[in-house]
Amino acid sequence: MRHLTVLTNGCFIGLESKRLIIKEKNTIIGDYPISKLKSVQVAGSGTSFSSNLLQELSLRGVSFFILDFRSIPILSLSGIRQHAVVELRKKQFQFAETERVAELCLKIVQGKLHSQRAVLLYFLKSKNLEMEKKESLNKSIQGIEKSITELKNTEWLKFSNWKEKLMGFEGSAAHFYFQSLRISELLPESFQSRTGRGALDVTNQSLNFGYSILMSYIWNAVIKSGLEPYLGFYHVERPGRPSLILDIMEEYRAWVVDRSVIKLRHIFNKEKILTVEIKKRLIEEIHETFSKKYQFSGKKLKLETILQRQVYRLCSFIYGKKKYKSIRFKW
Repeated sequence: MRHLTVLTNGCFIGLESKRLIIKEKNTIIGDYPISKLKSVQVAGSGTSFSSNLLQELSLRGVSFFILDFRSIPILSLSGIRQHAVVELRKKQFQFAETERVAELCLKIVQGKLHSQRAVLLYFLKSKNLEMEKKESLNKSIQGIEKSITELKNTEWLKFSNWKEKLMGFEGSAAHFYFQSLRISELLPESFQSRTGRGALDVTNQSLNFGYSILMSYIWNAVIKSGLEPYLGFYHVERPGRPSLILDIMEEYRAWVVDRSVIKLRHIFNKEKILTVEIKKRLIEEIHETFSKKYQFSGKKLKLETILQRQVYRLCSFIYGKKKYKSIRFKW
């Protein structure tokens, strides 16, 4: 247990003998050693917690998040003993004003498309998938591969509005990707198109909830590196918007969250809204994905470890010491 998500409404979260305790009507329903935690997310409403717990979490560097009714993180508490490197943050602000930002943004979008392609290839090998649906997936895979090639061969810096063009390109590819999941019935019939905030169907609600869980992993890796989470390079800066977190998330959305939601698609045919049971299953899938080992730089490492190393690689790229390469998932 490294990342804990509390879903129970009206519960109390406290501290007893260096352990995080969850109580419901004076009955202990959860007991976790704080030494094993990296983050805590509160997704249930009416939850109360003790100041002693928050103090202990901050001293140990455990992030604390509160999600709103849309499963969007609206509060983050971190201790003052953060690994904030002043020189690195200076470099981050300076880097944001250079032409090298375009190179990084291109890598971010390429990583997202490669991840989407990997998800389609992962489910293409399913023996239960009908030939007609496999043909549909194959067409989508070919379309994504064409987009990846076009991304690589385009000189984006020759456009004064390169970021807008890149976002338009990414948006079109994402629409194509999600439609292929719908047509091949890897997502249920109730899913018509991708919807963010205010989603009414259970599939989009599950995707949004999954992305909020993913965000906690990214946030911890960024804070540990010393980077400024609110200064991104690809996503537009807005007050209170952790743009860098959203930038880094792009490489992982499809493989970590979309794939987990697709695996649970049989449940969505029975439910019309996001239930506590679906949330629990989705959290388990995402935690399992981050605990699984993948090939990285000649070694087998847990995905959570790879994520941290990718963030450190981004730091090196900002310093001008290394090239940045987005992660490639194997199916």
